[in-house]
Amino acid sequence: MTPEIEKRIKAVQAGRVPAGYKRTKVGIVPKEWDELKLSHYLSVSKEKNTELKYSKEDVFSISGELGIVNQIELLGRSYAGVSVAPYGVVKPNDVVYTKSPLKANPYGIIKTNKTGKTGIVSTLYAIFNCKNNVNPIFVQYYFESDKNLNDYLHPIVNIGAKHDMKISDENSLSGIVIFPPLSEQKKIAEILATQDRVIELKEKLIAEKQCQKKYLMSVLLGDDFKKPFKLNGVTIDKKKWEITKINSVIKKVDNPVVVNKENQYTQIGIYSHGKGLFYKEPVTGKELGNKSVFWIEPNCFILNIVFAWEQAVAKTTEKEKGFIASHRFPMFKPIDNLIDVDYAVYYFLTKKGTYILDAASPGGAGRNRTLGQDRFLESKILLPSLPEQEAIAKVLSAADEEISLLQKDLEQEKLKKKSLMQLLLTGLVRVQ
Repeated sequence: MTPEIEKRIKAVQAGRVPAGYKRTKVGIVPKEWDELKLSHYLSVSKEKNTELKYSKEDVFSISGELGIVNQIELLGRSYAGVSVAPYGVVKPNDVVYTKSPLKANPYGIIKTNKTGKTGIVSTLYAIFNCKNNVNPIFVQYYFESDKNLNDYLHPIVNIGAKHDMKISDENSLSGIVIFPPLSEQKKIAEILATQDRVIELKEKLIAEKQCQKKYLMSVLLGDDFKKPFKLNGVTIDKKKWEITKINSVIKKVDNPVVVNKENQYTQIGIYSHGKGLFYKEPVTGKELGNKSVFWIEPNCFILNIVFAWEQAVAKTTEKEKGFIASHRFPMFKPIDNLIDVDYAVYYFLTKKGTYILDAASPGGAGRNRTLGQDRFLESKILLPSLPEQEAIAKVLSAADEEISLLQKDLEQEKLKKKSLMQLLLTGLVRVQ
């Protein structure tokens, strides 16, 4: 970032108007940017599917994250009504306003049809055609900003008693936007579209790596008794694996906490699908009252016994030492190093492992958790030797680490896009 841009940003943040900029109702923007009603750029589309040119297979859904997508591809089925004749026709580059509120967007969302296909949407949606003075993809990015979207819709939308949006299609265009000249719109759209492609490629790479890990798990943890093979110098011979009761290789850890009302404690929770532990807001002993809680020990297998069927399993580490957990999260440690904890976590992410968890804990906050734990411990698993377990866990851990690094990289690219949007959509950085 150049010193000039940094100086401009500081000036705007301080409420000063830099040279070449102006103050408007929605903020400080370049002088060349127009403050106009959205109806200057868009017009209401009245085209309907009266001739049934499009079917239920062509119905679009509008997603806050994904934008305009085919409903069946997104949700797995069509939710269209008996007749789709009254549905509105959405052509490529048309703009759609859905009046369904989201948490971050309480007045609905506005998206451009970037699919390259024509589809239909129910009469609950407003459809707009872009005029020749606006870039449709720029419109998409302009309203991807939660601030731009909410600031635009808030003054013109009335929310009814049933949380429905009281606004006509025409009035949906009555709000004020501040758009740059068409040439700058196109350049902004191109820059953000390039960043979107970077994000998309990284998402595809992560999906590929996740598929590879899934395949690895099926090969390494499956019960197909093929010929022995080498893995990191260790021979994996499934014919020698033994059917073993879980309670013969792990035991429950009881570390009850004597709660001091004056102390503060950090509790843990467990994500679904083996995605590790999370930490809750610290609580005082006074807030805990007489709740049954225990101290966490490192290198233990822990699960949410109520919702274990969601694969809510994890391994504790040194990082969690000194934290506490409630009785709904029973913790187990290996007996005489008979089982590797990482291996145990991966095993219970397989279909066979999930079956055991499902049988032990079908869910429901009021169920007998002790019964669930007993049923879990009485279950049987197919167990390799400890060196085989460790070799398998090492390979799968490496796959997880690679995926984790890619996901962190993806988050950085998303933050980069967010920063670009902040700079470009406010005119703090010009791309004339």
